Formats: sequence, structure tokens, C-alpha cells
Amino acid sequence: MKVDAARLLRVNLADGLLVATRHDNSPVKEGEVVARAKVRGLVVREEVLREAEGIAAGHPVLSVLRYCKVRAGAVIAGREVYDGRVKDAFGPLLRSRLEEYGSTVAHIEIVPDEVVEVARALTSMLGKGVDTVLVTGGMSPDDSTVEGIRRSGAEVVFHGVAVSPGAMSVLAYAGEVPVVGIPAGLLARPRGFLDLVLPRLLAGERLGREDAAWPFRGG
Repeated sequence: MKVDAARLLRVNLADGLLVATRHDNSPVKEGEVVARAKVRGLVVREEVLREAEGIAAGHPVLSVLRYCKVRAGAVIAGREVYDGRVKDAFGPLLRSRLEEYGSTVAHIEIVPDEVVEVARALTSMLGKGVDTVLVTGGMSPDDSTVEGIRRSGAEVVFHGVAVSPGAMSVLAYAGEVPVVGIPAGLLARPRGFLDLVLPRLLAGERLGREDAAWPFRGG
């Protein structure tokens, strides 16, 4: 769900018009009500309607983007998981997230949290032709995972987001393929920044640094 909040504000400032909508960037499903429009009184002046039509002309104030069905790759970084001392919990979680939007995790590789191994596995995933790569592990500046993403050749757009859980999340691009770095905290609180960014990526949006600084922009 996309909302042009600036133009919606202008519509709601027109005398007598009241338009309520879901927040910008909200995931929505077919059949859900996403907006309601009312007039404050029993009638509204024709010039007010013409003003609102002029504001809305040219580009929709409200729109709904379709999700793309993608094949994702997942790189699970962690020595304990790689050695088999800890059961992988990220793989099933990521599969369930993608399935919510009609997409799949096509390939998973578990690697030790070493720069060279993360970079190699990420490059391998890209070579398989996946549409998105999800990388899990320690995402602090001194962890190997983030440097592994960089060593793969992916361009880091942001590292660190203004939301919790998930403050150390990473977004990078390998050409047109998004690479999302997911910190381990998602396992403790399974709804976080991934749930804000994933629907937008699956709708085909290319995100920038401002989306990390203000992820609820327009909401």
C-alpha cells in the first residue's frame, strides 16, 4: 500500500473532505479495505471537489503494488550452527516469511562466521540466479558477516536502521539483486525490520539510505 502523504494532506485540508487510509508501506491483502472517504456535512461544494480532483490528478494518491514471486537464497552464518552444535532456526523462519508473500527460499547454505566463507557463499547464491539473498549472523561493525557482504562485491546501501529489533540490519545490492543482512535478534523477537523492508523489496521497490533513517516514512 503506497500513500502519497503530502498530497493526501492537501486533500484533507480541503473544506469538508475526510479521507482516512492505511499507513504508507502497509502490507495489504486482496479484499481488505485500505481507505475510506467521507464529507463532514450532508453536502460538499462543487469547487471543493474540483480542488481535490486537481490535487489527485496525474498520479494516484493511493495505490497498491503487486508482490513479485521471487526465488531467494539464504546464507546462514554461525560457527555453532555450521558445526552442528546448534540447530538452524533461521532457515525455517526465513522460509515462512517468504511464503507469506507467495515466494520461496530456493537455496540455503550454512557457513562459519568468517569473512571469506560469507563472501564465497553469497557469490555462489548470486551465481544460482536467485532474485534476493538473505544473510543472517552477527551484524555489528566488528562482525565478519557485514565485511563478507562487502567482499562479495555487493554495494552496502545502509548498515544500521532506526527500528528495534533489527537495529544492525544491512541492505546491499549486487547489481539489481537486494542482499539483506539480518541480525540474530530476529530469532528472539520474530517481527522486526525485516518485516518492514521485505514487502517493499518483493513489490519491486529499490530502497535507499533514507529508508533506514525513517522506515515508517509517510505512515
